[in-house]
Amino acid sequence: MINVEQLRSFLVAAPRPTKILITSGDGEKQEVSPPKGLGGVTWAMVARSIETLDPAVIELFDHENTLLRAQRFDAALKDNGALPDILARDAESARIAMFAKHIADAYRFSVETAFQKMVDIFERLDARQERVERRLEHAENSYRRMMQEQVDEALDEAEQAQKAAEEQKADPAAALMQTFMGGVAQGASGAPPPNGKKP
Repeated sequence: MINVEQLRSFLVAAPRPTKILITSGDGEKQEVSPPKGLGGVTWAMVARSIETLDPAVIELFDHENTLLRAQRFDAALKDNGALPDILARDAESARIAMFAKHIADAYRFSVETAFQKMVDIFERLDARQERVERRLEHAENSYRRMMQEQVDEALDEAEQAQKAAEEQKADPAAALMQTFMGGVAQGASGAPPPNGKKP
């Protein structure tokens, strides 16, 4: 039986792999995808999936397909349930030992299950935090872009106003003519003169 807790620790050790290749007892190879860090699949889930496949060897590779580390499951990560020879010859001792082993297995199973649940929760919380941070970063970038556009528009309007003022200052006759034409247009529209008296 493969120890899932040890298997997960082997998988998540730094540097973390981007490719997982397992080899079964008959030599058949199968690739398992690691979590992508976007929520959903966790390393604990991957470890349990690998446990179900009951492989003999696991190989971990990086993004350049370079071997990071390898491990024989049957040699290091499987529990040895064989009884010593002295217990095999003593039926009563073997019965007590088997009873004790069942209790120990039940306790280990409950601890491993609780640990895996905690790991799943923490990994899901980490993935949720990553999504929240990405949304906050996107909102901040949108706000900065909007503020920059408003600043650019204000600068353009100020530049146009300054340019118009400079043009009027450079050609006072044109400015006077523009003022005069504005007064003529005001008189033609029937507006009262500035002093409020009729001619």
